Amino acid sequence: QGLHLPYTLCRAVLVVSARQVRAASGSAGGSPAFSLPARRSRALHPERASRPERDAQTLRAEPHQSQVVPTPALRGQSPAVYPADQAVGYELSGNSALFKGALKLVKNLSPVGDGAWHLYDLSKDPGETADLQHALPEAFKTMQQDYAQYAQSHGVLPMPADYSPARQVMVNAALNYWIPTYRNTVLGWLAGLVAVLLFWRYKKRRLSAGK
Repeated sequence: QGLHLPYTLCRAVLVVSARQVRAASGSAGGSPAFSLPARRSRALHPERASRPERDAQTLRAEPHQSQVVPTPALRGQSPAVYPADQAVGYELSGNSALFKGALKLVKNLSPVGDGAWHLYDLSKDPGETADLQHALPEAFKTMQQDYAQYAQSHGVLPMPADYSPARQVMVNAALNYWIPTYRNTVLGWLAGLVAVLLFWRYKKRRLSAGK
């Protein structure tokens, strides 16, 4: 059976199978010591071609916001995975968020959002209906600075002004799946069609010349 982390622990459901936990701990009764990898997304951007990539050894040596052991939270020994004063950033396709304790700073692009920052208290407002940026101006400002630091340290690239997630998904699907998968089949059908048309045209000329 899987272990489900409540929403208040990591803001998303995490399912860990018993087999995975034993494999991570090295024994059936050991304490699993595994990290929750941070999600990094990068849009197609000209600067990326010249951006030096860091090797895996360098990344493992650097402090990482998600290098935590969730075992105490899984066992009910801790109410949360991260300390209340630790900022945890997130970015996906231009949609950004930063969690700090019960507060959530979030910015969603159109058509989901308006592209502006908003602040919510998830402990009292899990539906994110009451924006607290004016009620908590210091936290609103500080968390934006925390996100800027997260974006710089994790290499988050800004989205182009005309970026559309739906359009980018279609482009990626066409370039990375549809074209490589069906290119030869389509070219074969096209070559066959051209051959049939040329043969039909040749036969038509022969018939016309015979008359």
